[in-house]
Amino acid sequence: MNGKILVADDEPAVQRIIARLARDLGCEVVVASDGGEAVIVAVRERPAVIFMDLHMPELDGLEALRTILEADPAARVIVVTGDGAPLRAAAAMESGAVGFMAKPFDLSALRQTMADHLLLAQAGASA
Repeated sequence: MNGKILVADDEPAVQRIIARLARDLGCEVVVASDGGEAVIVAVRERPAVIFMDLHMPELDGLEALRTILEADPAARVIVVTGDGAPLRAAAAMESGAVGFMAKPFDLSALRQTMADHLLLAQAGASA
């Protein structure tokens, strides 16, 4: 399965977990460590799917999500967070995120979510 994944998270361990699963699926991976960098990379690289933490330095994930979707309304952003805050997750979904995952990840669920959204991104690109 081909495609580009952006991992936007300030935790290197989370970056490695998501990146490893993406590479196992045959994807190219780009990484951002804060919200501002995530916006720049998302606009420049146009990844098929973005996994973005809600709590990041410089620009939080919710604001980065909104900025990315202003630049590319078709972006597929899945928000991730370790605090499980249901109000922030709901706000992210209302702002245009296509999915939400809580840390720590269930690796099989993460892999399935990634594969599903890559297929949806590819279907949308060919439509």
